[in-house]
Amino acid sequence: MGANSPVGPSAKIANEGSQTPVSVDPKVLEDAVSKLNSATAVGPDNELVVTMSGHRMTVQIINKDTREVVEQISPPSVLRMYRRMASD
Repeated sequence: MGANSPVGPSAKIANEGSQTPVSVDPKVLEDAVSKLNSATAVGPDNELVVTMSGHRMTVQIINKDTREVVEQISPPSVLRMYRRMASD
């Protein structure tokens, strides 16, 4: 997460396709993103990047060379991806 991102013990986000808030622990998300990046889970040319805007966390898949946003995914989706990888 960025140096200027004030993050509390948990942040509420809106789940994709829903207005229902979901609590995501930023430390858990940061750890999952780090491990997914180490495992090149989003490809060898890409990395996951977490940003904060107000109280909303977003996760983007960024191309390492061009810094172009390939895709934006929800924090719960990242945690599901991490759980699937960890269970293999």
